[in-house]
Amino acid sequence: MAEKRAFSGARAVLRVNGKEIGYATGVNGTETIDYQPIEVLGEVDVVEYEVVARRVNFTASFVRIIDSSLFAQGIFPKSGQGTTADLINFPPMEADVFDTVSDKPMYRFAGVKPTTRSFTIDRGSVMTVNASFVATRMLDESNA
Repeated sequence: MAEKRAFSGARAVLRVNGKEIGYATGVNGTETIDYQPIEVLGEVDVVEYEVVARRVNFTASFVRIIDSSLFAQGIFPKSGQGTTADLINFPPMEADVFDTVSDKPMYRFAGVKPTTRSFTIDRGSVMTVNASFVATRMLDESNA
């Protein structure tokens, strides 16, 4: 039997459209399947659940590098300078949590669009940037 190995942050990088993104310090991905309960007259219990949607989102945290904003890296539309059309036409991206040892993606997010960004700077620490995204699919290494 092959030796089992844990996947750790020491071997992971975040890539967007094939390019490693700054000093990523954490990524959190979620896939949610929504079910609609089927409730009918004459029954107190739900008779079944029907799948109605699948939603994918993820967040990423970064150490802020000078002159390397999310805008400069092309992963967030230029708010404040951009137009409504710029936001509407911002192209979907692909993001990977990439294993640098096996040289393959552990998770792949398809159809990625940015939703929020924020930052934190505290006395005695480096600035961090947090970004949230939605996606159409989340695949793992078995189907990425």
